[in-house]
Amino acid sequence: MEQAITAREATENVDMNVRCVENNMIGNKTNDDIVNLEILVIEAEKHIEEGEKDLAAKKEKLKRLQFKLQDLVIKDVKQLKAPVDKTKTEIGRKWRVLGMKVMVGIAHVVKRRNLNDAE
Repeated sequence: MEQAITAREATENVDMNVRCVENNMIGNKTNDDIVNLEILVIEAEKHIEEGEKDLAAKKEKLKRLQFKLQDLVIKDVKQLKAPVDKTKTEIGRKWRVLGMKVMVGIAHVVKRRNLNDAE
């Protein structure tokens, strides 16, 4: 009798595998899961590619803005003029006036002292 039960189970197993009734349902679940996962992977890859393109575009935009900023800073620096030192101009004017007085002969110019005669 045990052999009969075993034979009956064997025929049912063979019958199930041949007909693929329950087996296909189990296989379809795994196949559907695999297909769904493949679709999700493809979508994720597309999102990654889009993100990389967006990142590259934003990097280009950042470089252009940095160049514009650099050009504007350079332009502003070129427009700035160094403050004129009034003391420097006043000193130059005094030397010019002194030079003209010496040429005319009205200035008392101190002669250079000869250090060889010094005691």
